[in-house]
Parts: sequence; C-alpha cells; structure tokens
Amino acid sequence: MSCSHTTSNICYAKNVTMVFDVMIGNLLEHLKNGDEDGYHSVIADIREAHDVQFVDENGESMVLEAYYAIVTDLILEDDWVHARKVMQAATNLASVIYHDGNSISNLSDELEIDKIERIRLYLSAVERIRTKSGLVADVADRIPCSCLDAKRSMSLRLPTTVCCFECFNDQPRETISLCSRCRLATYCSAACQKKNWNKEHKGKCNKYRRFLLEEHAPIIVCRSIAEGTP
Repeated sequence: MSCSHTTSNICYAKNVTMVFDVMIGNLLEHLKNGDEDGYHSVIADIREAHDVQFVDENGESMVLEAYYAIVTDLILEDDWVHARKVMQAATNLASVIYHDGNSISNLSDELEIDKIERIRLYLSAVERIRTKSGLVADVADRIPCSCLDAKRSMSLRLPTTVCCFECFNDQPRETISLCSRCRLATYCSAACQKKNWNKEHKGKCNKYRRFLLEEHAPIIVCRSIAEGTP
C-alpha cells in the first residue's frame, strides 16, 4: 500500500487543508457569536468547495485524507501537540461534511444509517484524541499504510496521560478535568478551560451534548475519565 505522507504529498496536503482551515475558523467564530445565519452560510460554502473539488470516485473526502497524512507525518516526528491540533481541525471539517447541525433523527431514510455511522466516527475521533494511544490508533485505522504500527505498539506501553483541549499538552489522568456539560472536552486547568470556552468550545458544547443524548447516538458511549476512558 502506498504512503500518503511522502514529502510531495505533504506539501499538497498542506495547500489543500489551508483553505479549509480558514473557513473552519470563520465557522467557529460564527458559532461563538451565536450568528446562525453566518454559521449556515459558511457551512454551505465549505460543502460546495469540498463536494465539487475534493471527493474521490469512492465518495471519500480527499481533504480529510490530506489532514490524516499530515497527522501521520507529525506523529512519526513525535510532534504530538501539532498532531492533535491538525486532527482537531479534521474532526471539525468532518462534522460539517457529515452533519448539518440539525437533529440526527431529521436525516432522510436513505442517508440516515450512513450519516449516523459517520457521526459516530467523528465523536470517536474527538474522544480518542485525548490520549496518545487513542490518537495513533484512530489515525492508523484511517490511512492506507502500516507506517504507524510501531507507534501504536509503543504508545500502548506509555503511562496513560490525557491532553488538554486548549494547549494540547499531555497531563497525568488524575489532574485532568472534564467539561461538566458535554463530558467530552478535557482540560488541564481552569484557565485553559475558560480560554477554550471563549475561543471554541462555547459553540460546540451543546452540539456534543446533543449528539451524545440523541436517540441514535448511544452507538458511541463517552465515559468519564474517572470511569477509565482509554
């Protein structure tokens, strides 16, 4: 199987993802400000740009593949902070491509099962990004090569640490706190939680919570760290 994270492919991937990084940034700003019209307008722009140019013959997103190539390269360089930041950008894009912010139960019958599965994968990525072993496993399952197999084995032997959703640094499990509302975002300090709330999580928290409480969402169960989330 070919590697998608060769030097030439990484250069291409960075050029592709740069455009979507800007649009996702605009989307998060509208979410934070409660601007529903701006939010849906940016979603439409992202989907049009994505679906017209960046979907392959199998219906897979070439942009997400580009993000995963970059994350793979960063993990191989042991740059965990930037790997997590890029993976977070990928999950943000996936939420726009595969879910429009409405109730899952409003999806049309023919698309419902496929979209629920994609939303499950999205939430799984958000949860697994918290640990090195979870991040490696998630990316390794998405790339067409075995380049992360050694990293996967190594990460399973590391002491369990959890990353902060703001600074993306690893901290001992016992010092990390969960967002009390969505029970998904993790933080190393009150300062990081406040900063992330104002910057990004304010617009996502209720969406995470609604996804997890939705009728179909028990497909994925997000356990608290205290209960031993891997």
